[in-house]
Amino acid sequence: MSTGKFAVQIGGAAVTVPGVYTVVDKSALVAPRGVPTRTLAIVASAKGGTVGGVTRVMAGDETRVLRGGVGAQMARAAFRHGVKEVFFVRADKATPAMLDLGSGLLVALNAGRASGALQAKTAPNPERADAYDLYLKDASGAEQDEPYRMLGPVIDLTYVGNGNTPTGSITYFTDGDSALIALAASGDASATLEVDTSTVPTCAELVEAINRSSSWSARTVGDPRMPSSVALNGPLVFNQGVGTIYAGGRQLSLILSASGSRIAEFRPFVNEGDTRITGSYEFFQGGADGPSPTTSDYIDALRLLEQVPVTGISLGTGDAVAVAALVSHVSSQSDVKARRERFASCGIAPQITKTAFIRDSLNLAAQYADVERLVVAGNTPYDNDVQTGRLIEQHAAVLGAAALAMKISTQPAEPLTNKRLRFTKLRYTFTTEDLEDMIEGGVMPANFDNEQGANIIVQGITAYTVDNNMGSRKLAAVDATDYLNRKIRQRVASLSVGKIADEARVKVILQSVKNLLQEEVRGSRNPAGILTAGIDLETNQPVAAFRNLTAVFDGADMVGVDFDANLVGEIAIVRVRPRFTPVRIEARA
Repeated sequence: MSTGKFAVQIGGAAVTVPGVYTVVDKSALVAPRGVPTRTLAIVASAKGGTVGGVTRVMAGDETRVLRGGVGAQMARAAFRHGVKEVFFVRADKATPAMLDLGSGLLVALNAGRASGALQAKTAPNPERADAYDLYLKDASGAEQDEPYRMLGPVIDLTYVGNGNTPTGSITYFTDGDSALIALAASGDASATLEVDTSTVPTCAELVEAINRSSSWSARTVGDPRMPSSVALNGPLVFNQGVGTIYAGGRQLSLILSASGSRIAEFRPFVNEGDTRITGSYEFFQGGADGPSPTTSDYIDALRLLEQVPVTGISLGTGDAVAVAALVSHVSSQSDVKARRERFASCGIAPQITKTAFIRDSLNLAAQYADVERLVVAGNTPYDNDVQTGRLIEQHAAVLGAAALAMKISTQPAEPLTNKRLRFTKLRYTFTTEDLEDMIEGGVMPANFDNEQGANIIVQGITAYTVDNNMGSRKLAAVDATDYLNRKIRQRVASLSVGKIADEARVKVILQSVKNLLQEEVRGSRNPAGILTAGIDLETNQPVAAFRNLTAVFDGADMVGVDFDANLVGEIAIVRVRPRFTPVRIEARA
């Protein structure tokens, strides 16, 4: 933490670490009336997904990977509203089903009760009696079968020297990552050979090292790229001059990992025995979904996203403490020092009455009236259940995920207001008075619009209600300023930080920012820009999209870049005032 001794004050923070820091001044964006990678993360309960980690879920995979629960519904809603992938953090403390194979445990990768549908079979390999095959399958049909063949033996050895009684041993070093392979034969000094597997990382290289001796001939069995350290600790038994190096449980662990198994991983025992031959399929045992996530579970899940580059986070609960942790997360990650801007959504569970839903949603939003990075979803959708396909009422968090997905999948300045929702229907039908209460209270309402015949987001607002600053009230404005911040940092950092400060360098920085801002001026040739020319509200004179751009070196180690700019706005209300005038009508025959 900075002591402030060598710091520069930027945006109210003491900055010591070199870098480009942006401070947005949105004070001039208060409306004069009274009334760069973009990804989504979901933190929620689900029936599947990695426990204690982040699962990357692609569109269409939510049923297979997440299986069910609020999180799966949120992911499906996000995919239907624009994003192609989400980073999913499972809040549940689920436990995986397992199967004991004697040499270690097969552990389901996708923890939870559903992992009890997994099966495994070990059987002798039909081509070699001392090898075995492993077959993994998912009885639920969610995953494809996975066969793994020719396991056990990794290297065959043949003594070709002039001595007698070939022997060998394999001894692990204390670090557990390498072993010493020793070979010998009585009456043959040239047969004495020791190979440290740390010097020959693969079985192919180990074979090459052994074959350098005129007394030995070796060949690989199975994949020659297999790490040589998989060799099973113990004596090498030779029968008529022929011996085999067998792999322990680590071989199976490496094969499942390298093959990208979607079903299981293998955890070898410290004192492993022989791998058990089951002969027939056996079910994994012990999988459980665990209790409903606690507040601390959600807090732990949010910590996993601190270093993940996401634009938005959708939380699958309206729990007050969990939402507080969410707000703390997005606020701290978006501050001047962290430079990982992001916004978030949440919503409450379905309520018995519309009045109760509005009340509880407003109470939640009221706690964050000064927060511009939180969206409180204002309705509960009906959609098909991920598992059963039945039409069910869903959590308001599902609407929040859909809203953030629409925002992230469109241009930063694109408003959410009046955007259509792809839900079968919404639970509550709000009156104009209901909508006014929700909008003024910082809840983003969704409602069925009779004129359009569609479910829409009525207005894309955040929980911010301190004043009518559109830069904080509208999620599109928050997104646009975040986008500009990131773009400036990425563009300027390579041209400035760590460079010699002279007049030429300061001019380079100035020109770089100027070019960047010019790229963002909206017009017929640049319909995606976020800056616009217009009329100054105070002077009533035309103003450029950006102006008063300066870059000043402070004589120490900071260059200050300042400019004024006009952020594009959002049309939410249109006033139409026809003026009807009388006319005289004459008729003549």
